[in-house]
Amino acid sequence: MDRNILLGPLFALACLFVLMDARANEIEQRNAIAADVRALVESRDFAALDALAVRYRNPAERTGSGVWKLESYYTGLADAITSRRPSDAFRKKQAAFVDDWITARPNSASARLAAAILLENHAWNIRGRGYARTVREQDWAPFRDYIERARMYLEQHKSIADVDPHWYASMQRIANSQGWPAERFQQLFEEGTGKYPGYYALYFTATVYLLPKWNGSAQSIDDFARRAMRGTAAEEGAGMYTRIYWVAIDSQFRDGFPENSKVDWALMKKGIDDVMAKYPDDWNIQKFAYFSCLAGDKTKAASLLARMGEQPDMEVWDSMERFTQCHSWATRTRLKSAAQ
Repeated sequence: MDRNILLGPLFALACLFVLMDARANEIEQRNAIAADVRALVESRDFAALDALAVRYRNPAERTGSGVWKLESYYTGLADAITSRRPSDAFRKKQAAFVDDWITARPNSASARLAAAILLENHAWNIRGRGYARTVREQDWAPFRDYIERARMYLEQHKSIADVDPHWYASMQRIANSQGWPAERFQQLFEEGTGKYPGYYALYFTATVYLLPKWNGSAQSIDDFARRAMRGTAAEEGAGMYTRIYWVAIDSQFRDGFPENSKVDWALMKKGIDDVMAKYPDDWNIQKFAYFSCLAGDKTKAASLLARMGEQPDMEVWDSMERFTQCHSWATRTRLKSAAQ
């Protein structure tokens, strides 16, 4: 099977909501949480925003796929207070909102993180989201200035904000933007996972830092995935190895996976089974079936596809054609094996 036919935009490192219908799929859950946060921002309900964040800092608050709801809280918050094409009026309004939140609740970790989000996103609006070669020379200095302001703000308010594990995820994004050396980044990562060993966002942002297109290599991704797996094995089994490769595949390795990576597919399959044992969600089933097709593992793809719901999720497959290609290929293999 030509794995290139399965390539498509997939990465959805977002997250989730309070009173969701258990039948809702993963993306619906994530969108519901983000919408809830946006509504609280719109109503300027500072107390409710803080209460929701406190609730979602509980590791038990996860979506069906096992992702922390806290991550989606901050996805929704960033969407509510920033824009990729902000007018001056919008920026002033949202800056005033954050200032008012801090004034009303000066010990709010989420309010402090919101202030850093404003600075970081403004930096990226100046720079643009394209490759470095597309950035205008005059935009580099203000980009770096606002990223540094975000770093300084997070450091200044660490004693308030690092009660929330997302403080460390925010700092790791800053570290990547500033190109911190590996030793300095590792120190930050170890501090964060030392306090919050189960917060997935810390591992996922570290994975992005280690991608070949940023600061690492395919080998550094695999080395990191193995270390992270060993450190979380009591709770995750081999699941962290698989989740880290999930991020790496969606961020860079889709084209030619697994050849362009250093993945141990047998170990990743074990991680798939460990994730599925705790979170047998249809989103996980379909994503893992997709990865199995990319890896050319017909048996694993067939077994997962047999467990999925009635409808393919286009957030996973991108198109019906890609799903059909994988399903037909895996089903033919299964039927052939049964006949032998």
